[in-house]
Order: sequence, then C-alpha cells, then structure tokens
Amino acid sequence: MRKTLAVLGAGNMGLAITDGIIRSGVVSPSEITLVRRNTDKLSAYIKKGLRVSSDLFEAAKGADTVLLCVKPQMMQELFSVIAPVCEGKLVISIAAGITLKTVKDALPGAFVVRAMPNTPLTVGEGVTELCRADDVCDSDYLFAKSLFEGSGITFDCREEEINALTSLTSSAVAYFAAVEDAMCSWAEKNGLSGYDRQMICDLVSKTALGSAKLLYEKKIEPKELIRSVASPKGTTEQALRVFEERDLSGVFDSAMTACLNRAIELSNIK
Repeated sequence: MRKTLAVLGAGNMGLAITDGIIRSGVVSPSEITLVRRNTDKLSAYIKKGLRVSSDLFEAAKGADTVLLCVKPQMMQELFSVIAPVCEGKLVISIAAGITLKTVKDALPGAFVVRAMPNTPLTVGEGVTELCRADDVCDSDYLFAKSLFEGSGITFDCREEEINALTSLTSSAVAYFAAVEDAMCSWAEKNGLSGYDRQMICDLVSKTALGSAKLLYEKKIEPKELIRSVASPKGTTEQALRVFEERDLSGVFDSAMTACLNRAIELSNIK
C-alpha cells in the first residue's frame, strides 16, 4: 500500500488535488508533504497536519508516491533533482505533453502514471483523464485514480488520446470562461451597465451551470437542448443564426486544433 505522498509543485493545481485527497481521506494529512519554493503560502496546510518543504529531493526520497505538478517547461530540471530517489516509487505526472516514456527515461525504475486534470478540481467538479505505463500494476493505478476522485470524475484513456483530451477538457475551462467574459461585456453595453459586473457574471455562470447539469444529468444531446430552447422565428434562433454565419464550429475547430498541436509540440520537447 502506498501510504506517503509528496506533491512536488504545490501551486494552484497541486493544492486543488491535495484538497480532494484530504476530503476523500485516501491519504492521511500527516503522510502528505507539499513542496514549493515559498512555503509561507502553505501555512493553512500545516494547520491541517500536512508537512511542507522547499526540498524536492528530500520530499521525493521520503515518499512512496510522488505527484509531479510543475509546469512542463520545468520538468527536466525536476527530473535531474529527484531521479536518484525514484526507483520503485509510483510517480504521477500532470504535465501537459510530457509522455510516459519521457518520465520513465528520466526516472529509471519508477512506475509512471499520466494524469490530465482540469481546474474545476478546486470546487470538486474536476475531470481527470489517466493512463499508465505497462509495468504499473492494477493496485497502483487504482490508487493513482483515487487521488483525483475526491475532486471530481476520472476517465481511463490511452496515451495517444491524452493530447486531444487536453484540448477537450483541460484547456476547455478557459474556452468557457472566454465565452462568459464576452457575454458579460455585451451585457454592460446593452442596458445592464447599472449592475455590478460580478452580478452579471454570476447570472451567466448560473445559467451555464444549469445548462451543463441538463446536458450531464439528463444525458441530453447538445443539439436536442438547442432545439428545445430555440423556438422557430424566436429570439434564440436569431442568435444561433449569427453563430452559424460566423462559423462558430469552425472557430472552435481551429482553436482546439491549435491547442492539440501545442500539446504535441510539448511531447517532443526533450
């Protein structure tokens, strides 16, 4: 049983995952070490019983499982520090574009899992895709999944699919935020400037949340929901016509392909 965990890179995502782990109780707080350069920002976690450190090497050395939460561009530097102490450990990487092979080559003897979480983990509504190297046993893989299940849902995938899934679920959080930002800006220019912007954004967020719940919980196809809202010759139909004229599907196709291509580029960085 993997009892101790080191979170290397305790930034926003690392802490969101940690919060889910604490909620689920899969690892006890006293067995978790959070690592970042500035440990002053981790005082709340010390009060919860977690250990904090700025020493990547010692934290990795003392853990059964090592969770890599640094940016892709920082991974090679991290590998050079922890490589001597990762043999036999379960190593989970959340870095976009960094392949299982890259991690295994850099950390000889480690059992490697890739995970691609998204930022709604911070509110317990995350989506995390996972895949594993061939030598990772079922118990280790289930343990790796359990670290994310306290913050949302998990999904098993093949590594060749994970770059596309990055565009579909991880980067997509920013797509939805960009749409909301545009809607709120429109509202301010069209008779709602007297309202606080946060109030306007709250209205849009709640509408987005309700729409998502309709689609997710009732398993409605998006086109079916569109048809149910857009009455013939009604107001919604006029908006949808503009989307079609401006080729909204084409815009998303180009944007998500650009995201996919960048993930592929990161996969090729050595």
